[in-house]
Amino acid sequence: MDNQSLAILFDNKHGYKVSSDDLEHFFQVNLNMFCIADLHGKFIKLNQKWEQVLGYSIEELEQINYLDLIHPDDLASTRQVLVELGEQKEVVNFINRYRTKNGDYRFIEWQCMPNGELVYTSSRDITDLKLQEEKIESQEKFRQIVDNIGGIFWLLSADKKELLYVSSNYKKVHGKEYSYTDNPFQPLLDIVYPPDRGKIDK
Repeated sequence: MDNQSLAILFDNKHGYKVSSDDLEHFFQVNLNMFCIADLHGKFIKLNQKWEQVLGYSIEELEQINYLDLIHPDDLASTRQVLVELGEQKEVVNFINRYRTKNGDYRFIEWQCMPNGELVYTSSRDITDLKLQEEKIESQEKFRQIVDNIGGIFWLLSADKKELLYVSSNYKKVHGKEYSYTDNPFQPLLDIVYPPDRGKIDK
């Protein structure tokens, strides 16, 4: 598809005219991943952001069926979205994973507007955001587990020089929040009968 067939010339209320070159420049420099594709797996036009995210050249991507890049676990939901687009329904905030040239996967969030057999999309790589969400969720699950084991759970670094975590049960036992100190063994010392604290092997 050449620039002229892609571009639509128009005048806005201020009388400015946007040329096909202006639209092509906007398409290429945008920080989002812009794409025109069909409903059968063919990329028609992509901007340079795709190269940065997936590692393939534009020429390589235009030769690949985009369904072949999708994570196997996301294929069914992606095919359902293609059905909806074929029914001329707009799709927003859809997320699936695309394989990069290095073989790992990136989470892509999509905004899709169908127009007959073509789909106009704006998407963005949200992999870092998803990984951060998963990390927070994992940390929350960890806290829920250790806060319900009944006793005081504490976690030291591998070299035993840094206290990484003390469960909320510390407050239930001692009536106050734990104050971190330079001694990583302090949570254990706090619950030992004072005359016996010297017997603890650190």
